[in-house]
Amino acid sequence: MDNVSIETVDRETIPSLREITAEESQALMAQGAVCPEMVFNSYDEMAASVASMTELGILAWKEEGIIFKFKGEAPENDVTNRLQSKVQEAEERLKKYVEEHSVRTFLAKNIGCKKCGSQLAREFLKDDTCPLCGNDLRSQSTIEAEQKLRELRDKAVHDFEQQKVLDRVQFGEIHLAIYQ
Repeated sequence: MDNVSIETVDRETIPSLREITAEESQALMAQGAVCPEMVFNSYDEMAASVASMTELGILAWKEEGIIFKFKGEAPENDVTNRLQSKVQEAEERLKKYVEEHSVRTFLAKNIGCKKCGSQLAREFLKDDTCPLCGNDLRSQSTIEAEQKLRELRDKAVHDFEQQKVLDRVQFGEIHLAIYQ
């Protein structure tokens, strides 16, 4: 199973693996096809597993066929697309804010650390923390504003992920494929 990954398997890799309808499945099972209980998360995951099992000799060819189940992807919809746009906007807003308020954008040549009192040359700072004590060199209001933007981004990501799950439950019914 190590040498076949989901990324390397496409639908042409296993020509004897094809999608079928529920009616075809019932007819094939009546003729002796078997259907394991496992359900793969996607067609690609199923195809990779079938390729690996065939290569390792675990999956023997069966004249009547072996029916595999996999979850279908939900179609794109306006709600999901809108939430995905919100995630992208929130990430861009956060990135822009962090870049604009970095100590590397300060005009002063030296930056003072409020915790340890060190004067640090701005040009040698790798990030926004004091290399001596680890204190954040930015103002408290900048830190709080960044935290608020991170929370908004995290909420947008959470809402988007939740909607994807709902879409999958609503639209991503179980699909079938036959290996003959």
